Amino acid sequence: MRRPFSVQVFLYRREREVEFLLFKRRPRPDLDLPGFWQGVSGALLDGESFKAAAIREVAEETGIAITAPTATGHSVEYPIKAEWRPHYGPEPSRVEEHVYCAQIASDTQVTLSLEHDACAWCDASSALDRLTFGQNRAALLSVLRALK
Repeated sequence: MRRPFSVQVFLYRREREVEFLLFKRRPRPDLDLPGFWQGVSGALLDGESFKAAAIREVAEETGIAITAPTATGHSVEYPIKAEWRPHYGPEPSRVEEHVYCAQIASDTQVTLSLEHDACAWCDASSALDRLTFGQNRAALLSVLRALK
C-alpha cells in the first residue's frame, strides 16, 4: 500500500532573477486528476524520509541528481479521493505533503518521466499563474519565503 506521505520539490535556477522549473502532469482520468502544472512530487517509500524521497523523486521524474534539497518548513494535507483508495487501503483519510526546493545549474538537462508531458522555466509570477491545482501555489509561495 502507498504511504499517506509525499513531497513536492521545486527546482530553481538563479539567472537575473530566480526561475522555477515546472512540470505539466499528464491527465490521469483513472485517478480523477486533470493535467496540471506542479513541481516534482511523489509518495514516500517504506522507511524513507521526506528528504530522501525528495532526492529520489527528482531523479526519477527528471533525471536530475540533487543531494541537498532545502525543506521550506511548509506542509499541506489533502484528502484521499475515492479513486485513490485502492492505492492507500481503508485507513488513511489524508495525505501529508512536505515542500522542498533545490537549486540546479542553468544548463542542467531534463529528462521527463512518463508522468509529465512538458516542462517550462518560469519566473515567480508566471509560475504562480500556472499553479492552479490544489495547494501547489501555496507550496511555491513557501519556497519564495524560504529563498528570501
